[in-house]
This record gives sequence, structure tokens and C-alpha cells, in this order.
Amino acid sequence: LDSGYLQTRNQEIGKIFLDLDSEFQGMMADDWQAAIEAAKRLDEKERGLKYGEGQCVFPVEGNMYGEAGAGQGFIVVFQNALIRCGWTRAKEDPSFFFRLCPKSKKLQGISSYVDDLAGAISSKDPKKIWDELRARGWIFENEKERTKFLGVVIKKNSPRWYELSQEDYVTHLVQVHEERRGVVLRARVTMPEVAPEHAKGPLECGTDIRSDIGALMYASRGTRPDLTLATSTLASASTKWWAAWDDFLGQVLACVKGTKHRKLQINATGWSEHLDDWGISAWVDSGRRKDDRCQTGVLVCVAPLEGSAKGGKPPPTEGLLPWQWQSTAQA
Repeated sequence: LDSGYLQTRNQEIGKIFLDLDSEFQGMMADDWQAAIEAAKRLDEKERGLKYGEGQCVFPVEGNMYGEAGAGQGFIVVFQNALIRCGWTRAKEDPSFFFRLCPKSKKLQGISSYVDDLAGAISSKDPKKIWDELRARGWIFENEKERTKFLGVVIKKNSPRWYELSQEDYVTHLVQVHEERRGVVLRARVTMPEVAPEHAKGPLECGTDIRSDIGALMYASRGTRPDLTLATSTLASASTKWWAAWDDFLGQVLACVKGTKHRKLQINATGWSEHLDDWGISAWVDSGRRKDDRCQTGVLVCVAPLEGSAKGGKPPPTEGLLPWQWQSTAQA
């Protein structure tokens, strides 16, 4: 859909229309295609256009992305429905909701990112949340075990051992950059050691580079915390850019290319099932939030405390990450 239509607003009547391209039309049923072609011929006749110049657009009656504030409106309405079903919003992360299963006494969780949902739900809970929401008028695909969420591929090795990967995502990120620049980056496994100086005056890096930085930021917040420092460094130079930063960006992306197979492992096999036995450090900006419109999430690092493991000393926190890494508040 993202590349299959052009969305435009008619200012005179205040309505949004979709203009579908030929490839998108080709996926429609035959009677729809015939109706669209007939409408185009009528448009050509009424406006005196040549054959093939006619247009057929569709008025949008309801579109969560079409109006300013519609996405936020959807979030508010849907998340309020979760609350009415007995779920509680986490103070640290307004997009995360939890409820205790009355039978298993285990904590259940749901992450709500606009219309993308993922949950850790107990099969013993007599209140089936998806059925509760359907009863309130919400329409879902059939629930199933997650293998991918928000571009993150999920591999379940055991109930307490998961691997998360964005290999396809970062591969595409590098390919887009290479095609845009007409270059082929030479893969490497190390980050550049020194960043260039900032330009003395304001120099905007441009939309393409901002797109690269934004994509790196999404990867670093997902499964690649080893990219956070480089991403923050690049972002700090986005308005003070010069040629040396192009080289620096290329080196960072070359490292991404050479380490695309890295995965984030969440492995609690053999460790305590009680949260009190784990050292949890969380960095959140909830103290600066004025309301629940901020959906930035939370970064949590977890490592077993001394003596809580079955047979041995727990690994350092870095052992739970792809490699030893540094982070900055800006990232």
C-alpha cells in the first residue's frame, strides 16, 4: 500500500482522495478494474483529454493515517478499550499494558504500537483479551505465535530463549544507500574510531542522509544497541554536515553491512524465574512526559544477580548484548 497509491487532499471540499497506480489496480478483481477503466474513459470525454490521460480517484471515507491527529486518536481509543478490559498501562512505557492471570498468577503483557499488537498471554486466563476486544467491535486477524513484529524477526529456541534479528531491515538500509550513491560499500566489522569535526556554520545534511540516520536509529532501538553511539554521533552532525561526514556515514554503514547477521539474544535458560533475583536497570524519560501521547518506549538491561543462577556466576550485562557497546542519552 505504501507505494501503491498517491494520497491527495482537495482543499476546496476538504476531502482526501486516493489515486491508485496501475500495478495496484492490477491486483484488484476484474470487475473493479473494468469500472476504473470506464471511469477514466468518462473523465477523458468530459474534460476533452487524450486516451490514457483520464483519472479515477477514490474518496476516503475513513482513514486512520489520512487526517492530522488520526493516528493519535486511534491510539487513545484502542488503548482505552484495553483499560476497560481490565489492563493497566505501565507508568514507564505508555504503549505497554499488563494484567495478572487470575489462574496461573503470571503477569501478562501487551505492546500496542498504533495498529500493531504483540502480547505475552496466558492460555489459562478465562478472559480472552482478543475475544473481549472483538466483542467491543474491534476486528483482528486470527491471533498466532509471533515470528515477526515491527520488522524484527523472532526466533523461539525455547520458552526462555529468543533470538531477535533485523538482518533483512539493515540489509535493505545499506542497499538503498548504495543505490542512491552509486557505490558498493566494502563490508567491515569495526566502527570508525574517530568522528569528523562539525562544520563551523549551519549546513543541512539533506533528506536522504536524515533517512539513513533515522533507519539506523530504528535498528539501534530494536536489536542493535551496538549502533547507538554511531547513530547519535551522526544525528548530532545533521545540521553541521560536510564531506567528511559522508565518509563517516559510509564507514558506519559498511560496518552494518559486515555485521548484518548479528542477533540480540534473550536467554534466561537455567536462571531464576523470579524478577527479584535479577538486576534490572531501566532508562526512561517518563519524568518529562506531560501525557500519554509519547510512545517512545523504554530501554532495559537485565543481568542475573550474584548467586541467583543454577550453578555458577552470572555473566556481565554485556554478555546479553551482541557485543560490548556504549550508549549515549541522545540515542
